[in-house]
Amino acid sequence: TGKFEGYDGNSFVNIPANPTISSIDDTEVDSAAGGNQTFVITGTNFSTGDVASFLGNDATEITASTTTIDSATQITAVIAKSSFVNSKEPYDVKIKKLTQTIGILENQINVDNAPTWTTSSGNLGTIQDDDTGTHFTLAASDAEGDTIAYTETGATNISGAGLALNSSTGAISGDPTDVGSSTTVSFTGRATAGSKTADRAFNIIITPPPSLLIGSTATNFVDSGATASKTTSGYETVTVTADMSVYVDLWGAGGGAPVSCDNASHGSAGGMAYGQITLLAGTTYVILVGLGGMEGSQSLTKFPDNGEHTNSMNARGHGGGSTRFGLYTQSGFNITSSSGDYNNTSAVYQLIAGAGSGGAVYAAWSSPVGGYGGGTSGAAGGGYYHADGSSSPGGGASQSSGGSGGTGGRSTAGTSGAKYSGGNSVSAAGGGGYYGGGGACAYYAQGGGGSGFLNTGGLLSNTGFQTTSVGGTDYYVSPVGTRSNKPSTAGNGGLCSVSSGQAGHGAVIFTKV
Repeated sequence: TGKFEGYDGNSFVNIPANPTISSIDDTEVDSAAGGNQTFVITGTNFSTGDVASFLGNDATEITASTTTIDSATQITAVIAKSSFVNSKEPYDVKIKKLTQTIGILENQINVDNAPTWTTSSGNLGTIQDDDTGTHFTLAASDAEGDTIAYTETGATNISGAGLALNSSTGAISGDPTDVGSSTTVSFTGRATAGSKTADRAFNIIITPPPSLLIGSTATNFVDSGATASKTTSGYETVTVTADMSVYVDLWGAGGGAPVSCDNASHGSAGGMAYGQITLLAGTTYVILVGLGGMEGSQSLTKFPDNGEHTNSMNARGHGGGSTRFGLYTQSGFNITSSSGDYNNTSAVYQLIAGAGSGGAVYAAWSSPVGGYGGGTSGAAGGGYYHADGSSSPGGGASQSSGGSGGTGGRSTAGTSGAKYSGGNSVSAAGGGGYYGGGGACAYYAQGGGGSGFLNTGGLLSNTGFQTTSVGGTDYYVSPVGTRSNKPSTAGNGGLCSVSSGQAGHGAVIFTKV
């Protein structure tokens, strides 16, 4: 028959030739990938009944779940990928016949699993657009110990954001591209070990650096000591992009002085407050910086919040704007959330840097006569003295009534304050206007009263108002502040001159703790 024969006890039968294996189409198995692995085995002498199996390096044998004889020279074997164990590679390929004859091709199959991510998918964290250095590190492991390379696949979002991914270490570093608001950079990271890859989705959030905004003007508040300020009169909002602790220094605007007076005269300085508070992102704070009291010759028609008088009272120094820290609601006079309109009943202010009273003359019968109260929260006038005996300054006012007039002048006492203006007299201090500090004694006085009391509600410490001795200057020069950061003329009282008695505006300065 041309074939080997043997006697089986009854008759002579053909003896199949031993199978031989020359190759296998796939020599790598990813045992962690799941599913089945299909192998195409090439050789000779394959026939019905042959069974394919695989031998580990410890002689452990795993048998194919199906063995299909395609031809005498090809077999297709299917087996679960999870059957292969990395520690038992390389695997031999074995074909066994019904006659127990076998064919083996040694050291053919290795287990090569894809790398496994150890970095969790999703958000890696948040960085600021001015951060530098290494921000995050991607990490994966490989069961075979192969070197892992890290790349971005499908896009170039990492480099597009100004960052770089180190292919060897997985480190993401660099100076991100500046952003105007919180920006999410999404990307797909790929870990490659040998010929196997594993992909995972990640994202990074890039934010602007913490900033404090006064109106629309932003100041970077990353470093301790960073400052932002408002030193011009008017309304403004304050917001922060992240919660932050700040020092606050607040000066009330000074009181105005007369013009063309016969003897030197000043308006009194505004008060000063300081402290440390926490500003919260998402909260809008409101500040109103008072305008320094105008000189006495002005004839203006505005509310006292901006330091200007409503009536033409020739040659009397005017009170400055409002002075208060804490919630200020209108009930005495109305203010609004608009820099040009102070008459909206729904307005609420958190920070109000206001005013001193108007100035006064040195001699009783000289022109002009005494100053006006200004400011808020209604303390009595600040420093004063009287050469002829004891005198009282103008009284402080409340939010709904004016202060009483001062007494002790050589002739008439001061009048009480009115809704929009302080009282006056030729020889004694006028009372404060609604929520205004009273003026100092006019007769032989060197100036008007201090600003309205700074009611800080425990949030800020109040330094109060300057006092003075005969010939002293403290009453018309505001304190320099706990950080010696006072703007040059903030809160100073006006000086009588032939051209101007304008006082210093209020001011608010924020300093990063």
